[in-house]
Amino acid sequence: MLKGKWPEITLQYLLCVLAFLIPFPYIFSAICIGIILILWLLAVNYKDLVANLSKRRVIWAWIVYFLLHVVSYSYSRNKAQSAFDLQSKLSIFFLPVVIGAGTRLNRRIIERIFFYFNISVTVIGLYCIYHATERTLNEGYIYKPFFFYNDLVDGLDASAVYMAWYTLISMSAMFFIDWKYYYKNNYKWLKILLLIFQIIFFILLSARTLLLVFFVVVVPYYIYITFKHTRLRLWQKLSAGAIFLILATALLVTNNPVKKRFGDLYQKNLDIAWQNDYSHIPQKEFSNLTLRLMVWRMGIENMNEHHLWLTGAGNGDVQDLQNQKMAAYGIDVYNPDASKRSEFYNLNLHNMALESLMMLGIPGLILFLFIIFAPFFLIRKIELKNIFILFNVIAFSFFFQEAAFQTQAGIIYYTFFTAILINIYYTHSDRELNEPEQLMLMKTKNI
Repeated sequence: MLKGKWPEITLQYLLCVLAFLIPFPYIFSAICIGIILILWLLAVNYKDLVANLSKRRVIWAWIVYFLLHVVSYSYSRNKAQSAFDLQSKLSIFFLPVVIGAGTRLNRRIIERIFFYFNISVTVIGLYCIYHATERTLNEGYIYKPFFFYNDLVDGLDASAVYMAWYTLISMSAMFFIDWKYYYKNNYKWLKILLLIFQIIFFILLSARTLLLVFFVVVVPYYIYITFKHTRLRLWQKLSAGAIFLILATALLVTNNPVKKRFGDLYQKNLDIAWQNDYSHIPQKEFSNLTLRLMVWRMGIENMNEHHLWLTGAGNGDVQDLQNQKMAAYGIDVYNPDASKRSEFYNLNLHNMALESLMMLGIPGLILFLFIIFAPFFLIRKIELKNIFILFNVIAFSFFFQEAAFQTQAGIIYYTFFTAILINIYYTHSDRELNEPEQLMLMKTKNI
């Protein structure tokens, strides 16, 4: 076992690096997690680890949830897909153990993690806008709106929806964390500049549900906190609210691609989700909503037809069953010519609760629901309540429109920040979180 303080300090900095790498292509996060795991295995005190795991029972749900995936390998017919799924979900097992049951993270480290994440989202945003500008100059805006939605994140692993999720939490961190070590003194303007840029980037990403969450939840909550707890003058508070109101109004009344994203939602016929024959229906007729309704409907039909309620289909067979169901409804998912094959081929269920149910049965669904509900009970007893309240409210809504544990974009991100929350809850009280400052104050008084 490695001794001394340097392994612990190195691990803490590696967590900051991992926070920075989350929005980047997943290979970088995977390498960082591998390094963290190796160093942790060499440095961990296994006696302390067992003691921590015995007390931090929230982590048990994560471990058992992953083990259910392991067990489901035995009854999955598609072993290759099952093995791939297990490999992609290793973070669900390791990060809660390494971080959640690990050494305590002090206030400075926690702020540094969020600061690195702020900078990372900004770097990604700058790259995306530069890349969109380059494509516009080369190909011409008239042909395609490169500055909006998935075209804006072209070349990155994460879709526009996941990138918007990252950006929304990054903005929320700057809004709601009472920063003690970063964005202080002359660097307050840095936070303002980053916020302005990220708000623009977030709007350009045009993720409809998250845009609604921003204007309906985040902004009102920020205004409420500002009015209640800050000493700003009344005109400053009113100005902050007016800016967001003007921004929302501009998006609603002007003709822009963001508004068109919402218009498409209402122009599509919802009846399309309940058809019995899709062979004559072009895929462009589907909206995000009708597509989800269709795959949810097919998932429930598979649950009933194959009696999957108790054990599920296994983590390797959900895609195969969904493909078979789509083919039965006339969707061309098996065309040997990939260019002519339906884009719905291997489509996940876009709902992590339903995905867990179909994959692992009712036990998997119960564990998943526990995993996403438990943080709300932990938040009540920590100091950094506001950012984690928003993180979990947003994640909760996100999981019911995306199968976020079926992609590295969701697995690493959600597991990482939830493991940090678990660490804070079990290793800090409000007093302990600021222990360095309080010790300094006590020493000063003694002098």
